[in-house]
Amino acid sequence: MELDNNDYFTLYLLPEEQVQSEVNVTVEFFKKSASTRIISFLDYLKTITKSNYLVSALNTNIVVYIRKYQENYVSSTSPTQYCENITDGVSKRECSQCGYENSVSAAGFFSVANYLYHSHHVDWSIPELNSTLVNGFYGACTPFEGLLHSTLDCLYHIECIELLIDYFPDLNQVYMT
Repeated sequence: MELDNNDYFTLYLLPEEQVQSEVNVTVEFFKKSASTRIISFLDYLKTITKSNYLVSALNTNIVVYIRKYQENYVSSTSPTQYCENITDGVSKRECSQCGYENSVSAAGFFSVANYLYHSHHVDWSIPELNSTLVNGFYGACTPFEGLLHSTLDCLYHIECIELLIDYFPDLNQVYMT
């Protein structure tokens, strides 16, 4: 990309060592700036997602529901929130709404009832003690934020992969070594 900004070719051919040196400097520059460029792009993507409050495909930051109002059906939204039970002398429930704060929680397999009413799907919280957690995976207001926090440790342990296969039987069709 940057070769056109340098004088590698003149009326006379430059020595091979000088051309190789210039190319090496350019390659090293790109190697050193790659992580900065990637982080800058990820920060840009996070800012765009938060400022425009885009709805995630999995409805993790907003629950979209349809309700009947008089004789018409109306589409409505309700932002999700992360809630924690705080026991600081007095037991209380403290919630932070997605869109204002980006809470992160361990990901796992939870017993979720099939509630039809949208208000049962608005709150999420710390996994229960008897929940099966997936090592190194996290959930957040958006899947992108959860992925940024995740280390994906589970993918390096056969026991955890077997657990994933138990919960997702279609993975049995994939050849894993």
